[in-house]
Amino acid sequence: VVIIDKKGKLVHASASISKVLGYSSKDAHKLNVMALAHPDDIPGLQQVMAEVMANPGVPVRGHTGRMMHGDGTWHWYEAVVTNLLHDPDIRGIVDNFRDVSENIFATEKMNNAIRLYSFTSQVNQAIVHADSPTVVFKEICRIAIEYGKFHMAWIGLFDDEGTVIDLKESMGIGPGDLEKFNNAKLSEVGPTYHVLKTGDTFVCNDINELMLPDWRRFAESHEIKSFIVLPIKKYGKTIGSLNLYALQYGLFDEQERRLLEEIVADISFAMNIFERERSRQRAEKKRRDSEIRLKQAQSIAHVGSFEIEFATGVSIWSEELCRIYGFDVEDNKHHYDKWMESIHPEDIEHVKSIVRQTNRTFEKSAFYHRIIRTDGAVRNIFSQGEYEFDEQGNVTGVHGVAHDITDQKYAELERTKMIADLTQRNKDLEQFSYVVSHNVRAPLANIISLIGLLDHTDLQGEDKQVLDALNESTSKLDYVIKDLNLILNMNQKIEEKKEQVIFEELISDIKISIANLITAHGVSLSCDFLEKTEIYTFKSYLHSIFYNLILNSIKYRRQDIAALIHICSKIENDELVLEFCDNGIGIDLGKHHHQLFGLYKRFHPHIEGKGMGLYMVKMQVEQLDGKISVESEVNKGTTIRIVFRL
Repeated sequence: VVIIDKKGKLVHASASISKVLGYSSKDAHKLNVMALAHPDDIPGLQQVMAEVMANPGVPVRGHTGRMMHGDGTWHWYEAVVTNLLHDPDIRGIVDNFRDVSENIFATEKMNNAIRLYSFTSQVNQAIVHADSPTVVFKEICRIAIEYGKFHMAWIGLFDDEGTVIDLKESMGIGPGDLEKFNNAKLSEVGPTYHVLKTGDTFVCNDINELMLPDWRRFAESHEIKSFIVLPIKKYGKTIGSLNLYALQYGLFDEQERRLLEEIVADISFAMNIFERERSRQRAEKKRRDSEIRLKQAQSIAHVGSFEIEFATGVSIWSEELCRIYGFDVEDNKHHYDKWMESIHPEDIEHVKSIVRQTNRTFEKSAFYHRIIRTDGAVRNIFSQGEYEFDEQGNVTGVHGVAHDITDQKYAELERTKMIADLTQRNKDLEQFSYVVSHNVRAPLANIISLIGLLDHTDLQGEDKQVLDALNESTSKLDYVIKDLNLILNMNQKIEEKKEQVIFEELISDIKISIANLITAHGVSLSCDFLEKTEIYTFKSYLHSIFYNLILNSIKYRRQDIAALIHICSKIENDELVLEFCDNGIGIDLGKHHHQLFGLYKRFHPHIEGKGMGLYMVKMQVEQLDGKISVESEVNKGTTIRIVFRL
């Protein structure tokens, strides 16, 4: 308790001032409240003092603010101020205050943990669902502002020479400032240059310490107090940086830095994934790793968490964990036996086995199990635990987190069932086709042979028409069964080995085999394989694809102009694109789009054909894990794009 005059000067201080404020009673009389206040808190303090002066004798709750402690650090204080200037015994303003720094810091720590949990959770979801670096960069910047509560965020990539950083995505930077970040030249004493050359994080927790005057002025004009620059890497090489600016001094402590480095590690991992073939195993591992990191963030924020103190045997649960198990959130203290009562009977032995093992080894645990909630509902849980030790290495307790994964589990079960159903359906269809093609083939061959034995010369009139019609029908049916056998054979596992197929050589072979057609119809066939000259694949399939598409272009050429066919290779988004372009009669996609790759679908009845060409090409492309698409316009030509993953 202190008494100050109306100018804020101390005229009396209680004996506890040394403990609370850090000044001796002698020094305290030299102090002025306004001089001790933090500059940012002075306006609020002045407002409180004005209210105090306007209400003599009425205790006024002062605002919670910072004052300079005797040890030279800023402490938070909460005060009740009463104007007793009119009291002849006091003749001063009584300021009753207490140090609430621990409470403020604890609240800030909790809020920061929640912020980091939200930030980390959103980032991991964004990375998992992104399909390109551009999407990742855009989402990271957005999430940094919306959930990370940073003032500005931007991502840039270095040029090959390492002299310039080019802005790729940003959030919070005004339009007038964007040019400062576009193709910015690196300074050898700058933070981004440090990140590029060392591959390490650069942290500035006080902008006044930055040795770049121009950037310090920019930061001051935008009230930026601290920032961090984190390296984005691809295959271990630093290719860019994530830059985060904050309005607080000292924001980027060790915990914040560690979590942000985990995030850029995820971004770097995503860069690697975009460079090579995505696989289900890698994606699954990424999901599991992301889930574990999310659980760690939840434990920091006390979301779905528990703590067990071995001395008492009592487990303290967070509100979220109580909700998961169906317990009253007001009753957050539970014993081990009560937890075990919630475990599904079929999983009890599994859980007990893990508990016994970890009690022996004190290792971290992570496992799946089911629980039965108090309302009878069965939920799937992922639990993680970690032991706590004292200074002597003795186990004192355990803490951990739990995550309800029921929805994901049901979705996975439904997906597995759907895949099984589709697999069985395909098997049934193949079996049906096999039966039709083989069981019908023999009797049909007999019928064709018998028809051939008949003497057609003696038949006249209706008898001859019937026999001719029968002969034609059986021949058509024979063609259909042969086509069906061909399709069945293509659907079988490819027996040949993959090899390096050179496009130019493939075209050369095809030109030789159809030289008469090319010459007879005056076809001009040109190629451009500069971007990609070869591919490792099954040669017979690729030969068939090229052969059928070239024949199609010749068959469906225009009669009024010279036929042109151009084939080229391209690299787009780390994929090989093969384009087959012609200036033929084209296809009306508006009318035939959904039938384009159908079996026996013909769009030009006046031209001889069976309607199997595009069907067979699509089947072979998909056998090679490729995709095919068509762009066409009547009398203007057709472009067929085939895409293979590299």
